[in-house]
Amino acid sequence: MRLLPLLCLILSSLPALAQILPDAGTVLWSGSGTQPDGQTWQMQLTLLPDGALVLYPDVPCAGTWSLTDTGPTHLAATEHLAAGFDLCVDGLSLVAQTDSKGTMTVTWTNPDGTPSATATLQRD
Repeated sequence: MRLLPLLCLILSSLPALAQILPDAGTVLWSGSGTQPDGQTWQMQLTLLPDGALVLYPDVPCAGTWSLTDTGPTHLAATEHLAAGFDLCVDGLSLVAQTDSKGTMTVTWTNPDGTPSATATLQRD
């Protein structure tokens, strides 16, 4: 019986993984991305319960994410551009993953399966 309170105390002190999609409302993330050629850019992400809005102010490009898979700490999506078609690639697949430190890593993949870019974001 003494073990249960101790176990509860230990579990409550462990860092929790952030839930990636909000139950309601929006969650804002921002950070920077890098392409394989070393080019970097800023990124602003607004996560919604059913998708996302994304802005790349340095480029400039903007779009939405259509979710294809979700879990407590990850999502998979396809990015659809709304602006910047001549500057960014439309229709890329991506995976976003959160960790216990509150960081989100986003990885985009080209249609041939090669990496297109990665970004590291912090929750605002």
